[in-house]
Amino acid sequence: MKFTVNTIDLNEGLSVAIRALSQNKLMPILDGIYVRAEGSELMLVCTDLSLRIEVIIPAEVTEEGSVVIPGKLFSDISRKLPGESITFSTQKNSVLITSGKVKTTLQTSSSADYPQMPKIGDPITLSIEGAAFKKMIRQCSFATAQDDSKPMLTGVLFEAQYDRLKMVALDGFRLAIRQEKLNSPVEASKSVIVPVKSLNEFARVIDDRDEKLNIVLSDSHAMIDLGHTRLVTRLIDMKFIKYDHVITSDYKTRVRLNRNELLEAVERAALMSRDSGGDDVNMRFADDVLNITASSQIGGIDEDHMVEMFGGPIEIAFKARYIIDVLRNLDDEEVLFDMTSSVSHCVIRPVEGDAYYYLVMPVRSR
Repeated sequence: MKFTVNTIDLNEGLSVAIRALSQNKLMPILDGIYVRAEGSELMLVCTDLSLRIEVIIPAEVTEEGSVVIPGKLFSDISRKLPGESITFSTQKNSVLITSGKVKTTLQTSSSADYPQMPKIGDPITLSIEGAAFKKMIRQCSFATAQDDSKPMLTGVLFEAQYDRLKMVALDGFRLAIRQEKLNSPVEASKSVIVPVKSLNEFARVIDDRDEKLNIVLSDSHAMIDLGHTRLVTRLIDMKFIKYDHVITSDYKTRVRLNRNELLEAVERAALMSRDSGGDDVNMRFADDVLNITASSQIGGIDEDHMVEMFGGPIEIAFKARYIIDVLRNLDDEEVLFDMTSSVSHCVIRPVEGDAYYYLVMPVRSR
């Protein structure tokens, strides 16, 4: 095998591929990067058996072939090479890497031992704008569970139906729903659970220049196809918790408020309340005024903000982090808070449309 690649292209490709590099000591082959030179392209592959990333970059291929190169060392050395291009040539169980006046030799492993791409049987393919999909991940993934007591909650539910993709995440204290329109309708509906770890890697890899991407869903795997890059993840093979029964449009008090102003106020209150061993923030809505308070042994905070109210007064308390997570990840200038009582959930929704729906459970005020 012999090929030459642009140094910048190689380093950009490696930086993406090694996100799936494994530290599995039981399978040393997974510590390596699978490299295949074919036609006018170079493919770089890493996998930890749960997530697989394949990156394709242009190359001048003199002799086709494939090999596995020590992953982290290969990536670290590549970033330090001085030339504008890098030439690779295999020699028995090693590869000679040449860039400018620098020559480096690395031991290699047989590519025949490297895990192949998993078969994605009976899939459906969704087409969606890259920026919209990346935003969906950011605005939903934070609501997944952080422990494995209910494994299905460590993932995000994908529901594809006709011309819509819906993402759902919940952890028992809050619920996040985010939906976007697909570029074209799908003939069959599909519902799968994608691990949040893999989903966050998807978001990191998607570039703002990726105007459109394909999402391939089967019963066992999900694949994001960017053309130049493919990411494949195993799904969580469990039933998601039924969430439809908590979705409601009823409320007794609706408040329209400035998102960023509220975010900054809750962040200030959280700084004060965390000294008391928690991060509870109290909110009182009355006469178009929101009063936010928080206290601890060393002091307290009390501030008022003008809002637009529909309905009667209400006093309610939340874990500040749950409110901050929602507000920090939204982009809207204003949002709606829908509430029924001090002990019932609060729903945060857009002023117009139905792109998102957040449900946050209150805490007992002190």
